[in-house]
Amino acid sequence: MSNNQIQWNLRLEARWETTEYKFPRPPTTLSTGPAVYCWCVDGHPVYVGEAESLKRRIQHYATPGPSQQTNLRMKAHLEAEQGAGRVVALEVLRSIWLNGERVRTDALSQKWLRRLLEAWCIWHFAEQNYALLNL
Repeated sequence: MSNNQIQWNLRLEARWETTEYKFPRPPTTLSTGPAVYCWCVDGHPVYVGEAESLKRRIQHYATPGPSQQTNLRMKAHLEAEQGAGRVVALEVLRSIWLNGERVRTDALSQKWLRRLLEAWCIWHFAEQNYALLNL
């Protein structure tokens, strides 16, 4: 790498799938596997995250510990939105393709891949002027 310039031609294609989960119920129907997820309010993204275990991560939003600042903040936000009559939904990234290659579901066990997808989604939503709580 004698040149300091890096050129990437990265193409990501993915589909968000709305889950049946209803906050703040226990997430009994969610996968225990890794995922990139998005909290939406009235169909608009408000927070993107990644988790080694989706079920465990979502449970932490519903019942956060006293030191889990992000979970406490998100729980308060989601409860306030529901209290105002808005629809809170959980979506999960599915059918992921990177540069024309399908990303296998088991590949999401790699934290670096989940973080890459999470960052890409945050950037994408920010470019569309969504006010994400991540930023």
